[in-house]
Amino acid sequence: YGDWSSDVCSSDLALAVHPEHGMISHITYIMAYCHFQLEQFEDALEKFGLVYTKYAEHGYAEPAQYWHAMAQLFLTRYTPAREEFAAFIKKYGASDLAADASYRYGVAYYGEGNFPAAAKALREFIQKYPKNLVVSEAWTMIGDILASEAKLDEAAAAYNSGIATFQTMPQLNLATFQCARVFELEQRWDDIIALCQD
Repeated sequence: YGDWSSDVCSSDLALAVHPEHGMISHITYIMAYCHFQLEQFEDALEKFGLVYTKYAEHGYAEPAQYWHAMAQLFLTRYTPAREEFAAFIKKYGASDLAADASYRYGVAYYGEGNFPAAAKALREFIQKYPKNLVVSEAWTMIGDILASEAKLDEAAAAYNSGIATFQTMPQLNLATFQCARVFELEQRWDDIIALCQD
């Protein structure tokens, strides 16, 4: 993978020349993934859907179902995305992708505007996968929900959990910035200074 457009063209050509190619599920999956990387989400939906329905017995059905839900999420179709992530978790709970699907399930609830359900799903994700790479982002999202409910002390605690569990600098920066905004609302200037010094 790398030159996504070329990979799509090569895959199209392979299927045109050999429509009954023995690796048709693999080729179709590659095409779908390339469309996703090119942000051609409608095309990705079509191909991923084909892989996990028509070629359900093949090894690519599992990741295809996950990426199909991701394409729905990127298209801001939050309800179908949430339903698909739920179905994925139920079917592939032991998958390497199950943790990320659990996080995205909470994100989809957030996108729907169902903040209590989002917070609950995100907390369940954190509890089940405490070492996952996006736990910090889940805590920050919970902080945003609490802040929107004017539960500022609880929001600050959630942001601090996001700071404590960061894996990347963008995660750290976002949690720190959001926490500082809460402290500003409460005029906790010393806490802002301490936060920025840590």
